[in-house]
Amino acid sequence: MTTKSSRILLQVLNEMQKTIILAACCVLLLSGMNELIPDVVGDELDEDHALTLEFQTPHTDWAQPYSRRKTRVLFITDCEDLRPRECVELMQRFDIDGKAVFWGRIIDAANSGWHGGAAGAARAAKLLEERWECFVFLELGMQDMAEELQYKLLKQVADGAGIVFVGTDDKRVLKEKNRLTTLPPFLEAESIEAAFTVGKGHGVRTVQRPYIEYRFGWETEFDFWQEQLGRAVLWAAGKEAKSALTLTAARTDAGNVVRASLTGEVAARNPQLQVCVKREGEVRVSFPQQPINTSAPVDLKLPYLPAGTYYVVGRVLGSTGVETWGTTQFIVKSRRSVSDVELTKGWGEVGDAVKGTAKLTGKELPNERVTVRLLDRRGRVLAQQQSTPTQSQATFEFRIEPWMPMLLAVDAVLYADGREMSHAHSWFNITQRNRSQFNLMMWSAPSGTLAPYAEEQLAKTGVTVQLQGGEPPIIAAAYNISLIPYTMRVTPFKDSIPDESMKQYGLPFCWNDESAVADHAAKLAKSYQPARQHGVFAWSLGDETTTQGACLSEHCQKAYRVYLKEVYGTIDALNQSWSTSFKSWDEVGVSKANPHTTDEAYRNYFKSVTTHHNLAYLWFTDPSIKLDEMKFNKEFFEIEEGPAWLQKNYSRWYDRQAFKSWNFAQLCRKYGEAFKSIDPEARTGVEGAGRFGYNDDVDLIIRNTGFWGPYPDTLDEVIRSIASRDYPRFNWMGYQKDADPLLGHYWRMVTRGMDTVAWWTWYVLGAYRGWLAPDLRPFPAVQEIVKDTQIMRDGLGDLLIHSDMQDDGIAVLYSHPSAYASKLENGNSFGGYEQAHKATHELLRELGLQFRYVTDRMLRQGEFDTSRFKVLFLPRADALGDKEAAMIADFVRGGGTVIADVRPGVFGDRCKLRDSGVLDTLFGVKRKGLAAAKSARATVGNSEFSGDGTLVDAEVETTDGKAMGEAGGSPVLISRALGQGRAILLNASMNSLPSLRQADTPQAVEGFILSHLDRAGVTPAVSLKNANGQRLRHIEAIRWKDGDIEILALFRQGGANEEAEVSLPRASYVYDLRNRKSLGKTDRFKTTILANRASFFALCPQAAPPPKLVLGSARVSRGDLATVAISVPGAKGLHAFKVQASQGNQKVDWHDQVVLAGEKPVEIVLPIAYNDPAGAYQVGVVDLFTGEATKATLEVRLRCRR
Repeated sequence: MTTKSSRILLQVLNEMQKTIILAACCVLLLSGMNELIPDVVGDELDEDHALTLEFQTPHTDWAQPYSRRKTRVLFITDCEDLRPRECVELMQRFDIDGKAVFWGRIIDAANSGWHGGAAGAARAAKLLEERWECFVFLELGMQDMAEELQYKLLKQVADGAGIVFVGTDDKRVLKEKNRLTTLPPFLEAESIEAAFTVGKGHGVRTVQRPYIEYRFGWETEFDFWQEQLGRAVLWAAGKEAKSALTLTAARTDAGNVVRASLTGEVAARNPQLQVCVKREGEVRVSFPQQPINTSAPVDLKLPYLPAGTYYVVGRVLGSTGVETWGTTQFIVKSRRSVSDVELTKGWGEVGDAVKGTAKLTGKELPNERVTVRLLDRRGRVLAQQQSTPTQSQATFEFRIEPWMPMLLAVDAVLYADGREMSHAHSWFNITQRNRSQFNLMMWSAPSGTLAPYAEEQLAKTGVTVQLQGGEPPIIAAAYNISLIPYTMRVTPFKDSIPDESMKQYGLPFCWNDESAVADHAAKLAKSYQPARQHGVFAWSLGDETTTQGACLSEHCQKAYRVYLKEVYGTIDALNQSWSTSFKSWDEVGVSKANPHTTDEAYRNYFKSVTTHHNLAYLWFTDPSIKLDEMKFNKEFFEIEEGPAWLQKNYSRWYDRQAFKSWNFAQLCRKYGEAFKSIDPEARTGVEGAGRFGYNDDVDLIIRNTGFWGPYPDTLDEVIRSIASRDYPRFNWMGYQKDADPLLGHYWRMVTRGMDTVAWWTWYVLGAYRGWLAPDLRPFPAVQEIVKDTQIMRDGLGDLLIHSDMQDDGIAVLYSHPSAYASKLENGNSFGGYEQAHKATHELLRELGLQFRYVTDRMLRQGEFDTSRFKVLFLPRADALGDKEAAMIADFVRGGGTVIADVRPGVFGDRCKLRDSGVLDTLFGVKRKGLAAAKSARATVGNSEFSGDGTLVDAEVETTDGKAMGEAGGSPVLISRALGQGRAILLNASMNSLPSLRQADTPQAVEGFILSHLDRAGVTPAVSLKNANGQRLRHIEAIRWKDGDIEILALFRQGGANEEAEVSLPRASYVYDLRNRKSLGKTDRFKTTILANRASFFALCPQAAPPPKLVLGSARVSRGDLATVAISVPGAKGLHAFKVQASQGNQKVDWHDQVVLAGEKPVEIVLPIAYNDPAGAYQVGVVDLFTGEATKATLEVRLRCRR
């Protein structure tokens, strides 16, 4: 640093006590400040910081383009409250070449610093090497910047650049002694607090950014704030306008006028004046452009204007851009006005009424009429009623129709002698839940003044549901977005948490304290009345919650006995299961731990059995928690029924585990009932919670909740199989930055039968990215996602959830007790329960087959419809009750095929160890014991079946079952016919068999499975070959059906692109939905498998006929409801149509909707607003299958006055 530079800086910062350090030291300081901020690579940083003008919002071009050319501005701000978008808004209005650096606590970091960590700090330093004309600190101070960066920045200011502090201050820079005693005329505005000299440069301090509530015309108020901020930036940069335009509202002999006066130096030879007058965002008067000069003012005559606040906008234009501009406001008052629109209630369901009273004040005027109008967010008048007020009020009532938007402005307008005098409005919310449609859900909702713009972008890109806590934002209703209120977070009773330091994360009451739970649930539901009124898609009891829990309180002990009585019926049955001798239910409780049990024994139990799954919520709450280092205690050991496990009293131990799941399900049910008390259609559940590997009682949880949204997991297969179609289900995604893996997660959700895709979160920077960038453009990956998934919003999403996902007659058993039993008596040596199930899924999907889960409870309760299934897989079904075993045997006798891997039914349904497997006779085997798995190579005859790693049960011998192979001397692939069916015991764990995904897997594996499936009557509906004519691997073929129309999806998550030939069982008319083209009638076609991108095909027995589009009337008047009937003559299933309308080249997107229609006509309504333009409209429907549009012309006429 030179002596001269140091001297300049000291002149600016002579009160600073810190020593300016050298650049080399600065590097160390910067890296230290950012050591906990995630590093972001250069290209990503540039994308994160980009201030683009891609998303244009309503604004006035105050100085855009500017006759004094562009101004280079560096914005320094954090990412909160949409501050980066404020920079873009300023750049829209003023001729600014701007860049930004972001500072603050990024959402996934533990401290503050430059976004991007060390790379972000280096980027900031590099930017400060450039020359800037102004630095803008947007509600952020500069005191946390490294001193070297402060020096570089202030050096430029001292040399003549400007600095603006918005809503903040730095008294070291903006010194009171350098404050201008009076503001320069160019800065005379209410938002400018003070102006300063800073060396040769200028500084400005403004007020904080205003918070403007959402209402009609909020954009104009924001526009005026931006105008004043722009003045501050230009003045600080030394680019203030040399002339001034003064606008005043005046009364003259000629009437009311806006007087425009131009003073100062005008560079343009023939300056032109543009002036308009706005009220509530609407241009009420636009004066013709005309010349103006400094010699005389220009009077612009105002027409009659009703009461209200008016904003006047004026600009003087020259050949090189805006020379100067001016603003003013005036208020028009009326002797008689609408003082209030008083609603009977501010919300309602479809079929209810919007009703209330318009209140008038002031002296009555001649010939008064009140028109009450229902306006959408665009100001379109959807319905209206006229009446003559009596006693200074007018009543109104409208029926709420299904076609109405979620948010209405109920606007009352007073007329006297035919002229508008005054108006006022109140908001009305129509409850809409956005169910029975495919949804895109976003975590959290925008807030702050610019939130409506963010919400607009979210809605444009397909967002239909938002999850957040607290009051529902009105802007969500404005864009027809329903909510998932985050009402609470289910955690265990704090006394049941083993580590004292972690009890703070628990609930203050036991889950079975009926009084405490009821009181909390009732208060919670009452506090969320506003959300209920808005429209709730589902009610969330929290994310990343525990899904099991119990404690030792008297409430929990009592509930435990109730549960056990439910399970066993009698105390004798319990005693027989537990090997106990209780005389009454009052004696029943958990086992007591041996006082000599060591802490290490506690730890070993939790590591080997529970794997901490019931404590995982703690880690999600605080990632610094190390579960392996937790201090487990005797009480927690007893809560878990650890003593019974140590004694190998497995049924007693399992009952406790099952109770914990039951407990969670009952708690969810209780809160669900509370929300149903305020919302009869409430669906209550959890999200980001539960795992297949957590051994949850999935069946019971689904029966007691209204929705479930776990992370991507094997669990998804069970949920989509056993939950009703109207049970919402989704996964969370958003945890990568590249489009490929993100699309893989998106399409996986679709192919797993989900009705919603959930994204975390709408806005975030750091290790992840939000849906929208700081400047509110969708991030590049999101843009690709939106493009690739457009067919879902064009009707495919709705069509899939109204079609039946196929299962090829294959069922897979999810057995809750088996999830636990698979860990007992050497069970872990065969691999995990989930591993076996995932291997089963892969096996079936590799063969182009689909399946559906059934559960042990469904078998016990007779809910397993054996007539619709041909094959039942039993992966690691170690625990089976007598009822389940009998049903399985009956299934085989009736012609079904059962395929099990190892140890089927060696435990009972409460995990009590049996003397022999309950299905041993069915499979024709007997067992000697439960030894650990033996690793061996399996052969069939002289052919290799599997490698050395096959995990075989060496304790099994055949009786009347026939073994087709052997492994290490033990029988494998054992088959036994019974009745009309067959039972097959692999006697090797499914997860240890060779994967059909691998090209080197012996053909014998595929042949064995296919031959037995074929014998059972199951064959793949679709054959997929690669370019070499071999079976295509690593591919899923998923089919849905409605009537005789089938939808086929081909999906590969990960991997590479590959050419494929698809063979169908019969010739069909094939429509390629991804590429929007018809492939004609064929039984085979070629396509490209795209990694992470699903391709969809419609398979129809006949060519898709053009839809029939019938207008209820070809001519309607403004204010009418146009009707359109859509049908597909001869169709035996549903087609999806995207309905759109246009007038000339202008799309009228408020009519956009998806319609599912078949042979029976479906009628939709197109509401024509009272203020819609008259003329010819084109109404078109685009068939998802063919991509072809059918159109009709609708003539909209002016309404005749009566």
